[in-house]
Amino acid sequence: MVTTRSQTTVPQQTPATNSAPTPDRSITTKKRKRKPTPRTSHHFHPQARKANRPIQIPQPSDLPFQLRPADYGLIQERIRDSLYALVVQVILWNQTHGQAARPILFQLLSLYPTPFHLSTAALPSLTSLLQPLGLHNIRAKRLIALASAWLAAPPCKERRYRRLHYPQKGAGVDIKPDEVLGPSDPREGWEIAHLPGMGPYALDSYRIFYRDRLRGVQEGSGEEPEWKRVVPLDKDLKPYLKWRWAREGWDWDEVTGKRRELSVQEVEKVEEDAAQRSVKDAGPGTQ
Repeated sequence: MVTTRSQTTVPQQTPATNSAPTPDRSITTKKRKRKPTPRTSHHFHPQARKANRPIQIPQPSDLPFQLRPADYGLIQERIRDSLYALVVQVILWNQTHGQAARPILFQLLSLYPTPFHLSTAALPSLTSLLQPLGLHNIRAKRLIALASAWLAAPPCKERRYRRLHYPQKGAGVDIKPDEVLGPSDPREGWEIAHLPGMGPYALDSYRIFYRDRLRGVQEGSGEEPEWKRVVPLDKDLKPYLKWRWAREGWDWDEVTGKRRELSVQEVEKVEEDAAQRSVKDAGPGTQ
């Protein structure tokens, strides 16, 4: 049966009483505990907590390759996709602060995006570009010579060259100065050692950031990564490798190459320090 509005029964109203309801004393109200306000040490870097990912810097519009984020804050991390950029970088960083050299590096790579372009550079123009770094005459001549040597014998895995007394004293004494080592030659040589200006810092940097890529060594292939065999002397590469070993749980001695296992807390501390360095290197306002 359908009920209409006229058929709806209105419930009777119960008269109000003045007596208050009796509280149920069996229910006990629990007091909420206040959470303590977390304290932040005055030594804590305000950007460190934000640096939970690699820090990217602005991409120069004319740069011929894409910059990569940097977990640690080294220029080599950002330009590691270009061997040409890596070998140019080491010449500019010699006796120069990296923060001052970085914009010059990007300008140079934009104006001379390949070894061919650099080999045809006008010496006065290149010298003028490098003038803010000092040693500009020497750097300019060395860069043009490097580019010419690259064109004559581009770095490849089939050719290696000696670097006398690298990576230790006595290395390379059994190789003639102009001798080229083939793939089957067991003697120690390096694919970029024939280029002008490639000293220990340049070779260490190349081995850490690019050699496996040039030789086609894939991560997880079972072959020891090249960076694990490097014991550098440079003030930036030493702590970088120490951090890289720490990410795998090891405290690495940069003098002897020996290792000890790190605790979880020690690894976290190393990662926090690296994050702060990466933020500082990127500069204000970059994430």
